[in-house]
Amino acid sequence: MELLAFAQSWLDPEGNERSSPVQPKKVAAMWEEPLVTWFLSERELPLDPFELKQAVRVVIPQKFYASLREDIEAGPKGPRALFGALQDDLKCLKRKCDRLRKIVTLER
Repeated sequence: MELLAFAQSWLDPEGNERSSPVQPKKVAAMWEEPLVTWFLSERELPLDPFELKQAVRVVIPQKFYASLREDIEAGPKGPRALFGALQDDLKCLKRKCDRLRKIVTLER
């Protein structure tokens, strides 16, 4: 659905192609500094493959974390941050880490 909206943003009301797309609405794409700070300072990220969210499995966590760092370096105007994908991934990762930490605490 987002892809369709992005493609349509290149067309004006008459269906002619624009030279640049209409800027996306920044509803879900608020830069979340606490999440970014958490990720950059977190020392206990999962090293084994894990389920990030429904239908999304991280197979090689180190590559996933490197990708998140690249997205963070791109800043709030980077494509994944602008559309909210980075923030969503960080929220899901934090939730996953919190759950894992809770399980480890309960096992002790």
